[in-house]
Amino acid sequence: MKKHGNEQPPKNSNKVLKKTDLFSNLDQKSMQTQNPKPRFFTGIQTTGTLGLSHYLGVIRHILTIQDSHEIIIMLADLHALTIPKPNFDYRQKSYEIASLLYACGLKEENCKIFIQSEISEHLELT
Repeated sequence: MKKHGNEQPPKNSNKVLKKTDLFSNLDQKSMQTQNPKPRFFTGIQTTGTLGLSHYLGVIRHILTIQDSHEIIIMLADLHALTIPKPNFDYRQKSYEIASLLYACGLKEENCKIFIQSEISEHLELT
């Protein structure tokens, strides 16, 4: 297989946005139109795994509004540190929860997911 120096890696359909992705492409289409989509922002603490309460509480509602709203989900791994757990990988848990959210039916083009600790301004503002 021949590799070229300017090839882009394949896009992952279940991606968690980095800081540059989140703010450089924060739904440019809706910002340029006369009637931008309303934004829905929520956070999920990454202390465990998603359960029925998450689905009934927020995920099913997001599924119904994701075509008409700009959805932003913060995986609150810094908030998870308030519940210390020995031998617990908070970063890996964040990626697992993001994958589960997409598996529930969230569309990548309608829903942006980011990890709180990757946005340095969260710490700088407090």
